[in-house]
Amino acid sequence: MMAVAKQAVWRAKFALFFALLMCNWMLSGCAVPERMLHIGVINLSPLLLPVFEGFKQGMAEFGYREGVNVKYTYLEAVTIDKLDGLAATFLSPDIDLILAISTPAAQAAKRIAGDSKRIVFASVLDPIGAGIVESIRRPGGNITGIRHGVHEAKRFEWLLRVKPDILRVYVPFNPNDRAAVINLNIVKEVADLYGVQIVERACPDDAAITAALLEMPDDIDAIHVLADNLIASRLVNGTPNFLSVSLERKLPMSVPIVTQVAQGGLIAFAFDFFSLGKQSARLVDQVLRGVKPGDLPVETVEFELAINVGTAHAIGLALPDELIEQADRVFYGNPSALTPLNTPQPTASPTRAPSPTATERTF
Repeated sequence: MMAVAKQAVWRAKFALFFALLMCNWMLSGCAVPERMLHIGVINLSPLLLPVFEGFKQGMAEFGYREGVNVKYTYLEAVTIDKLDGLAATFLSPDIDLILAISTPAAQAAKRIAGDSKRIVFASVLDPIGAGIVESIRRPGGNITGIRHGVHEAKRFEWLLRVKPDILRVYVPFNPNDRAAVINLNIVKEVADLYGVQIVERACPDDAAITAALLEMPDDIDAIHVLADNLIASRLVNGTPNFLSVSLERKLPMSVPIVTQVAQGGLIAFAFDFFSLGKQSARLVDQVLRGVKPGDLPVETVEFELAINVGTAHAIGLALPDELIEQADRVFYGNPSALTPLNTPQPTASPTRAPSPTATERTF
C-alpha cells in the first residue's frame, strides 16, 4: 500500500513539473521580443494619421515601447501613384512588419512586399474585392487586418432620416479610388430604393474638387461625402471647401468620419480612427509573437452615429429629439468657427478631440 501511495505522489509531482515546464515554454515563446523591432507604416492620407497614433498607443499597452524595443518608420503618400515606391522601401531586411493604412496602401504593400514581409492592414473597405485577402476567416499568405465593411448604405439612410424631403444629393468622388467607386455604387442603389437622385461628380484631383464645389447645381438638397480620402481632404481645408459651401447653401452634409462631425459636418455613421489603430495593434502583437498573418481572421470595426446639433441650427434644420437620443455622440458649437482638420490636436486621443468651440455628449 505504501509503494502505491509513493508512486501516486511521484506521478503527481512529475505532472506538476511537466505542467510548469510547458507553461514556462509557452510564456517564453509568446513574450514580447527583447530586441529592437522595426515596423514600417505606409499611409495614403494625412486624414488617417489618427489610425497610426492609436496604433502606437495600442502597441505601448502591449509592452512595445517606442525607442526601447520598437521603432516606427512612417511614410505618407498623399497620392496613390506614390504608394508602390514607398512600399518598396520596406523591403529592407530590418523591417519586421508593415502596417498599411487604407485600401490603396494595403494593395501596394501586398503587391510589392507580400511575398517577403508580414503585413497588417487597417481601414480597408472590401479586402476580398480589392484582392488583398482570399477570405475573411482565412486571409492566406502574409497578410491580415481590419476592415470597416460596407456601411455607406446605412450612413446614407441616416442622412435621409435627418431630412426626409431630400430628393437630390450631390456626391463627388475620386474615380481612381476603388473604395470610393464601390461606395458610390452602394449609395446609388440605396437612393433608388428611396426615390432619391444621386448627382455624381468625378473629381480625380484637387483642382477638380474646386470646380465641383463652384459648379454645384442649384437644386441640390444635400451633400454626401464618401469615404474617399481625396474628397474628404477638402471638408474644411481649401477655398472653397465642403463645409463652407454646405453652410452657405444651408445643406445637410453627411461625412465619413466622426471627427469631421466635430469639425462641422452634420451627421456621420462611422468608426473611430484612433480606436481602429488600437485594434490593429492587437493583431500586430499576435503576428510579432509568431502567429502567421494568414491564419488570423480579418476583423471588423464597430460603428457609431454622430450628430452636430450646432450645424443643424446653422442651416435651419430642426432635428427630432428621438434622432438625437439614438446618436452615440452629439456635438454642439458654431461650425463656422471650428478649426481645420490639420490643426494640431492632443496626441493622446486625436479622433476624440473636438474643436475648442464644440462640446460633446457621449451616450
